[in-house]
Amino acid sequence: MTMSTVAEFNNNPGNLKPVGFTYKDQIGVDDRGFAVFATKEAGRNALIQDIQIKQKKGINTPQSFIDKYAPAGSENSEEGRDNYKVGMAGHLGLKNTNEPFPDGSAEKIADFITSFESGKQATPEAPKVDPNNPFAAGVPLADKARQASTTEVTTDTTPPVE
Repeated sequence: MTMSTVAEFNNNPGNLKPVGFTYKDQIGVDDRGFAVFATKEAGRNALIQDIQIKQKKGINTPQSFIDKYAPAGSENSEEGRDNYKVGMAGHLGLKNTNEPFPDGSAEKIADFITSFESGKQATPEAPKVDPNNPFAAGVPLADKARQASTTEVTTDTTPPVE
């Protein structure tokens, strides 16, 4: 049986990459540095734990979270990162990408990350930004959200090469 994404193949719905440590119940690392888990549940539990640790460190807005979780680089384009931030804000019902996560939202954040990382989040939900406040944090991303909502986000869903 062929898996359709790296996340599914590795039982790692958040495409977590351990650096200098091992996640609980992690059984390996693939050739691209992604953690491998024995079960999908173990991967989800690691994702939720990763989210909670970041929140405890004050990484508690879509903007700061994605800046840490999916840093700029060859794997993460600025447009993709902007879509990730705006989509996460919309999924959580936030007004902008700098609004703090709601209390107890780790599982809802994990659901969004799982959807986004699997390529099933085709277009981000635009956050509800107050148009009367041009200085509100995240307003520039609102323009990108409107643009992104008419553009399909493409994600590589090629199965990993064995």
